[in-house]
Amino acid sequence: MGLKSAQAAFFPLCSIDEVVKLFASELARDDPDLTLLSLVLGFVEHFLAVNRVAPINVPGYSIEGPPPASSEAGSEPTAACCFPRVDLLQIRALHTRFTTMIRGAVDRSAYPPKGGVSSRELVKKISDVIWNNLSRSYFKDRAHIQSLFSFIT
Repeated sequence: MGLKSAQAAFFPLCSIDEVVKLFASELARDDPDLTLLSLVLGFVEHFLAVNRVAPINVPGYSIEGPPPASSEAGSEPTAACCFPRVDLLQIRALHTRFTTMIRGAVDRSAYPPKGGVSSRELVKKISDVIWNNLSRSYFKDRAHIQSLFSFIT
């Protein structure tokens, strides 16, 4: 039910190292929040791969990175690293939207875990809910929706 305070403590994510720390923490848990990880990774992928120009007119969006390293005499100047700032409010809203959609469409009591593991039928039902919620415009792009961020936005 939503993000836990231990997860929220990682935000905002402003570097690849911070994303790696979040992933390491989640994957070390017995029950990692794969929704959270997919949303974070999708957000970062989207803004690193799609937006080649920093959007300065999007409220709450900023690109942060370390200041450019000073160049030694005779060496090439080093470019600053641009990394999208991943804010808790954005990820929490997307996480809530996705989990609400799934919980509203899937009655988990009808799919009891077998041996502590989700059943194949439950996974199939959730998959069907996701694909059935795609608008017609997404059908041609279905193979390219690789993260929940791409699906939810």
